[in-house]
Amino acid sequence: MKFAPRHLTNSLSIKFAKNLILILYYLRKLLREYQLKNKPVSENHKTGRKKTHNCKSVLTRDREKKFEFIVNTSGDLMSLVDSNYRYEAVNNAYGLAHGIKPKQFVGKTIDQVWGKKIFRSIIKPYFDQCFRGQEVHYQEWFDFGALGKKLFDVIYYPYPPASKNVTHAVVVSRDITRQFLFEEELRRKQKLESMGIAAGSIVHDFSNVLTMFIGNLSLLRQYLPTNPVKTMEILGRMEEIAARTSETIQNMLKFIKSGKPELTVLNIADLLSEECSFSLAGSSVEITGNFKDKPLLIKADKHQLSQVFNNLFTNALQAMNRQGKISINTHIKTVKRNDNIPLAPGKYINIIIRDSGPGIDKEHLPGIFDPFFSLKNKGHGLGLAICYSIIIKHNGYILASSGKSGAIFSIYLPAAD
Repeated sequence: MKFAPRHLTNSLSIKFAKNLILILYYLRKLLREYQLKNKPVSENHKTGRKKTHNCKSVLTRDREKKFEFIVNTSGDLMSLVDSNYRYEAVNNAYGLAHGIKPKQFVGKTIDQVWGKKIFRSIIKPYFDQCFRGQEVHYQEWFDFGALGKKLFDVIYYPYPPASKNVTHAVVVSRDITRQFLFEEELRRKQKLESMGIAAGSIVHDFSNVLTMFIGNLSLLRQYLPTNPVKTMEILGRMEEIAARTSETIQNMLKFIKSGKPELTVLNIADLLSEECSFSLAGSSVEITGNFKDKPLLIKADKHQLSQVFNNLFTNALQAMNRQGKISINTHIKTVKRNDNIPLAPGKYINIIIRDSGPGIDKEHLPGIFDPFFSLKNKGHGLGLAICYSIIIKHNGYILASSGKSGAIFSIYLPAAD
């Protein structure tokens, strides 16, 4: 499992951490309730006690209810584990994350819940450190049955605190996946901005050189009146190539300087069909999927999105050696505030493009959209970085993954009203 950067700041506050002993009080109360559940009621309880004692009992029960409310309404995952690595109590959030009722955890060992491999390699060393009297803090990816794979900020607190004889550990875990994804997106955006500044300077200088090159070619024509026909054809071809290169650079410079999409309402099915015909012409690639079934409207810059799909289809074509299958599926996706997608809540068109090539190795996925990152021998590493930049400027999102066979690119674009 991969550790998250330590700069994440979503850990529990010190004040809340110091008050965890109050939460522990309730957790231990739960254990007592389980243990005393089937015990007979004593005669003393049947006949009642003195009035002052009854008042104290009422106050204690009221306090316990408050602790119960705090623990079970918290979104943080809380558990109480003894020195034999057995659960004594968990809160509702912990049970929901695993898809198991909280009472079903009591008496189970951690390796029964998480598996021996994860327990021994990740969890146990931290517990052992806690049982030696140390407060432990780390961040780790965990795969929960009900939540899926999530990044958690985890703190272990020894109990009793400041004691040589630690009998329990209070574990509090907070889901920081969404913040991590937002920080990753911010990091990538900053890289692209830096690339844009550098590229702008290079493009400007290169454009000036090409302008002089074209001018010198024109002069060469004038001062060589007795050249063979073939030489003149070559010079003409060079002049045409240089002019096209200059035009391309000027378009790139405009994109770097502004980059703002010119939005029009587009049917995504029509755009995908056009790009399939253009990018995959002459190949034996089979196109499948539901993208032609119904019109889905977006507000987008047609030229910029064409560049995105052209890059993705070209990459797929090269990965499959110009043969295989590409599936393209589209559907409407409503993004909610708690979804692990760094997008504003709302309605989006989700476009999923999957090829039948060798796929992308897991270690390469985190940097796949970074500028100058390439897995090709002759690649420049700008194609996917440009795709990412365009989609972000459309207030969308793009992510890459790899299935059992082939690469998968999932694109989210805001749906037209």
